[in-house]
Amino acid sequence: MEFHGYLREGPKHDPDEFYGYDEELGRVADSMTHGGRRIVEVLGLRRVGKTSLVLTAFVTAMRSGAVEPSKAVLIHADFRGITGRSSALHTILNGCKAAERVVGRTKAASRLMEAIGRRLAAEERVTKKLSINAIIVRGGVSRTLVRRLSREGVLEGFRDVLELIDDACGEEGLRCVVFLDELHEVLGRVRGARSEVPQALAYAYDSLTNLRIIVSGSRIRLTESIIQSEELVQRTEQVLMRPLSREESWDLLRRSFRDHGVEFAETALERGYEVSMGVAGWLTDYGRRYVRAYMAYGDPLKALRDAVSRTLDVMRLACSEELAELKRRLKGGETYAATYRVLEYVAKGVDRFSGLKRVTGLSDGMLNHVLEILLKYDLLVKEPAGERGVRYAICDPAVLAHFRSIGIK
Repeated sequence: MEFHGYLREGPKHDPDEFYGYDEELGRVADSMTHGGRRIVEVLGLRRVGKTSLVLTAFVTAMRSGAVEPSKAVLIHADFRGITGRSSALHTILNGCKAAERVVGRTKAASRLMEAIGRRLAAEERVTKKLSINAIIVRGGVSRTLVRRLSREGVLEGFRDVLELIDDACGEEGLRCVVFLDELHEVLGRVRGARSEVPQALAYAYDSLTNLRIIVSGSRIRLTESIIQSEELVQRTEQVLMRPLSREESWDLLRRSFRDHGVEFAETALERGYEVSMGVAGWLTDYGRRYVRAYMAYGDPLKALRDAVSRTLDVMRLACSEELAELKRRLKGGETYAATYRVLEYVAKGVDRFSGLKRVTGLSDGMLNHVLEILLKYDLLVKEPAGERGVRYAICDPAVLAHFRSIGIK
């Protein structure tokens, strides 16, 4: 079935389908128009709604008249799934095409891509006799050409690509919002990105007047690896998206269920919040499964059981993929085994350093190392507990679902 409203599938961009975060939405929309060149970083857990926030902010700015459709272009560079440098650069250059699902195919975007094509065509040592039409194919630059441009030194890195876009915007009298989505993915895939990306962003802040840059990503990974670098001090503004509260989660589900004409009890609202922990992506996924199951069975109780079961299954799969990625990044099976063990015990309620040391048998040094890794990758958060005490908690509902479903070995 086709869902609508808050339960529509995929990232949101229609303000009528985006729930909550009014203050954050206003700040991001303002940064696209009146916020100067300050780089905005949108941070938060996986599936909390970072992409939806930025896309909805752009549409909000357009509807209010703050952004002129004939002069504004959105580049949405989603770095999930990139394989290396040329893949990342290709993603940015083709961000206009990716943004079409939000704003459609606009004349402003076509003008920008044509201007980019003209500039690339002028690089005789690379393009030789290629025409603009051969460079810009179906509204984007081919991956093969990007690799060639990178190899020949025309587009060596992120700074070159941002400068190319800024020059093309200046030529056409355009303003461009460059949304670098899931930027932390670049760190593990592009050699030298930890130093190169902050330098490129700082250069854009200082020199590229036609661009407004917004970055999103994992709160810990992005902040520690990029945003806190010396080059970006005083150049960024942070927008942190926290999960929805219990009351907000109930309200979102209540409106959605009524909008889709299904019966429900308060138990369905509470279980949705408990499973999702207020993370919008999981909350709406649960909502869609409840509606679909109710349409199939016509029974609120069966719909509730089905929605909870199926949502938890998907969460566990998502966690398995995340853990596989963590294992790939860590060096040595021993460290991964220790991180996995710590997560098992935290999920079961062992949340203090002393308790974790006792049950895991790890040394102080090794346990500190493991906890630093888990904090860095947003798998744990550290919370105050009493005077000068701290406790550790799993903040990602998918990770919690995975470890609650298994027993301590």
